[in-house]
Amino acid sequence: VLPRQEPNDTGVAQCEAQNRHGHLLANAFVYVVELPVKILTPDETPYAAVENRTVFLHCRTFGAPAPTVEWLTPSLEPALQDPRAFAFTNGTLRLGPVTRGDAGTFSCRAHNPHSNASILAPLQIKAPTRIETPPKNTTAKKGETVTLGCGATFDPTLHPRGLEWRRDGRLLRDTADSDKYLVTEDTLTVAGVDYSDQGTFSCRAWTQLDSVEAEAQLRVVGRPGPVRDLQILEVGERQVRLSWTPGDEHNSPVEKFVVEEEEGIFAPGRFVERLTVPGGQPWAPLNLSPYGRYRFRVLAANAYGRGDPSTPSAPISTPPAAPEHYPMGVKGEGNETNNLVITWQPLSPGEWNAAEVQYRVQWRALGPARGPWREETVGGPPLVVGGTPTFSPYEIRVQAVNEAGKGPEPPIVVGYSGEDLPLVYPENVGVEILNSTSVRVSWSLPGPSQDLRGHLRGFRVLYWREGWVGERTRRQTPPPGGPPGGHPGILTVLGDASGVILGGLHPWSRYRLQVVVFNGRGDGPPSDEFRFATPEGVPGPPEELHVERVGETTLALEWKRPRHPNGVITGFLLQYHQVNQTEGGLPYEISFPAGTLNTTLSRLAPRGRYRFALHAVTRVGTGPALLRHGSLLPEPVLPVLRSVDVDEVGEDFTVLRWTLAHPQANIEFEVQYMSKTTEEPWRTSGHANSSLGSYRLGELQPGTWYRVQFVGRNHSGESVPFWETVVQTNGTLLLSPAGGFATEGWFIGFVSALVLLLLLLLILCFIKRSKGGKYSVKDKEDTQVDSEARPMKDETFGEYSDGEEKASGSSGRSLGAGGAALG
Repeated sequence: VLPRQEPNDTGVAQCEAQNRHGHLLANAFVYVVELPVKILTPDETPYAAVENRTVFLHCRTFGAPAPTVEWLTPSLEPALQDPRAFAFTNGTLRLGPVTRGDAGTFSCRAHNPHSNASILAPLQIKAPTRIETPPKNTTAKKGETVTLGCGATFDPTLHPRGLEWRRDGRLLRDTADSDKYLVTEDTLTVAGVDYSDQGTFSCRAWTQLDSVEAEAQLRVVGRPGPVRDLQILEVGERQVRLSWTPGDEHNSPVEKFVVEEEEGIFAPGRFVERLTVPGGQPWAPLNLSPYGRYRFRVLAANAYGRGDPSTPSAPISTPPAAPEHYPMGVKGEGNETNNLVITWQPLSPGEWNAAEVQYRVQWRALGPARGPWREETVGGPPLVVGGTPTFSPYEIRVQAVNEAGKGPEPPIVVGYSGEDLPLVYPENVGVEILNSTSVRVSWSLPGPSQDLRGHLRGFRVLYWREGWVGERTRRQTPPPGGPPGGHPGILTVLGDASGVILGGLHPWSRYRLQVVVFNGRGDGPPSDEFRFATPEGVPGPPEELHVERVGETTLALEWKRPRHPNGVITGFLLQYHQVNQTEGGLPYEISFPAGTLNTTLSRLAPRGRYRFALHAVTRVGTGPALLRHGSLLPEPVLPVLRSVDVDEVGEDFTVLRWTLAHPQANIEFEVQYMSKTTEEPWRTSGHANSSLGSYRLGELQPGTWYRVQFVGRNHSGESVPFWETVVQTNGTLLLSPAGGFATEGWFIGFVSALVLLLLLLLILCFIKRSKGGKYSVKDKEDTQVDSEARPMKDETFGEYSDGEEKASGSSGRSLGAGGAALG
């Protein structure tokens, strides 16, 4: 050791080693230098630490002689005054456990006799990572999907960070070639768990500064494994003892063992259940039936089901004897209200104990006054017993017999005679809304079972639509596809159900429903009514859209709200384009608030034709469009109708409906009518608009014939009839009291003159026909006018031809009146 070296101590030092055999020399060159202080750690290197953890602040120095290092806290106090601080010889400062108050900029100062230097070390203190919701220990059945949750909190300024899952220490990841594990942000899903999946699953929340971990145990349970080492020991002529070794319990204790039997003579290869023994008993004694060749196998069962069977035993044979089993599956039920049909499962050939078997069937009424047993021996099921009360209980037993004797005494089974309609009805009816067109209906069935008066077969849900939500003043027509009128929609659910999903409903509508239970005979009484409302959907199209030309470049539009709003209308969307210029697409769109039902479009193309699509809008979305055309061509004086029909006739009204020959502006005209049996003049019912397409003519008399005509205005403003028909109202005409006009002399004279006139016309017609059927154009026109004056049949309403228009000329009551009234 060379202490206190000075610069002039530079030189060579020799080391000599010697013994009796010789000596060795080694040289060492000693250089004594002076170097200024240099801090190798970069200035302002940032540091971060988690609360209650330890942080290391580095200050690597270089210099000759070796520098002295001193650390200062953010408050410029010596850091080593804090008992949590420790300085290493290499200049590193250890501080811990740190707190929020330790955050700030630390200073490292290094100096020797020749120079000094310093750096800054900013320190940030972060919140620790925590697992707030650790995964829970889980027990799952084999094949189920298990989801483990892990909720963690992080310091929001720490990145990167994350959650990772491990199974028995092995990192789990999503892989494209396997869907076994699904790792999301805070959950792990294990699909189709198997016994090999059980173990320890851990959740690790990590950041660049710290990590925390929580564990949970996954326990997989399921059916037991197959038993092993099945052995058979003969202990008598028809007695054996089976023994076996239980298999894997799969985390659930074995509750019982099931012994299955194969009869190799009559049913080779088919194993049937013979008996069960407790789970703690790995052996079973068996009595064998005569005339059989048997093999056995055993399977274990626990709370999760039956396991796979064992390997079958060696075969054993027995001689013939009397039957040793009684028939299973004995049932009694009626197919009429006054009979009882007894059925059973015939013994398998392996249980006959002989070449053939018969059945001794016994029955008697079950009640306080039991009568004697009645019986009949038959070769097989069924046996029909007539004259029984409706749905009454009977005691039944069926015994197997053969030529060697009777089989064992069978147990008594209770059966029931024929069913009748139920007396009970479902209660606690409820509805859960799923969406705007579907609900889940639930109910319960209380009351004693005898009120069913039969076996429960299922339930029917009856439902009616009552109108829109919020509707008060008028009843809406049910939507297409809904129950017509007062007839309910019916949804049938089979079996002992407590609910069903009812779909195909109308959005934003009020419904009422009832539930009935039914048995094999029919429906019971309905439940109390339950009312509910479906939520909003997209609306139907607006009910009407009228387009009217109000100027050379201006169209006025007016519309009505949708007949099926399906919710609260929030507005309307109008789309339009000029027909002869735009191909596809709708370049113009205008939105209107819900209260706006009209608008005016200006600066359109003169004489242009436009196509309009109007949509209604709810909070759910935009509904289908109502399409209309509008034109800026000059309006015709009279509407051009393609056809007119009598759409509906009542006792005091009729509905007239027409179609336009082509799109045209709205034209108003009068609807006039007069009775054919009185002298009253034409009366005006009201005004109709050609774009509406229909008109309801009211205030008529029952059972009366009427003439009806449409009257418009020509260019001169004169009234011009352009369509006429006759119609008869339904019902019976109320006759006038005796002594009316029919008994007046003038009426009798008028009728007599009319008859003479008709007779004269017939004679003239006969004369003309006798001349070869040739007559003048003038006569033909007169005949045509007379023909048009006759009543038209109902089936000819609205049927027209070009010939009729030409023949009618300017007649005020023909379909061609006014020149171009019908197209």
